[in-house]
Amino acid sequence: MRSGDQMGNAGYAYSGGGSPILRVDASSDEGKTWHTANISYHHKEKKYPHHWTWSLWDIKLPVLAGAKEVYIWIKAVDSSHQTQPETVGHIWNIGGNLNNSYHKVKVKIEA
Repeated sequence: MRSGDQMGNAGYAYSGGGSPILRVDASSDEGKTWHTANISYHHKEKKYPHHWTWSLWDIKLPVLAGAKEVYIWIKAVDSSHQTQPETVGHIWNIGGNLNNSYHKVKVKIEA
């Protein structure tokens, strides 16, 4: 991949509260700008009042020209408009359990 290209990303989102995922947002500039991902799969069955399945998503994010590395940030928003916290600071616990902060990945760009 070269700087100035677009980087494909894909994953899954899940709301532990039983609400369907409304959208997935992604950033390739540490949260300065956000792009909305395409949600490619939602479980549509209305048999139960809660939504207990993953939603699959994909997106192509821009890579800034001249960048040597990029931090990809991903966050999900459910239909109750609850979103993931940016950091683990106020939800941290010694076991690392229930950590649901933004997913952040460092990607090195090669020329």
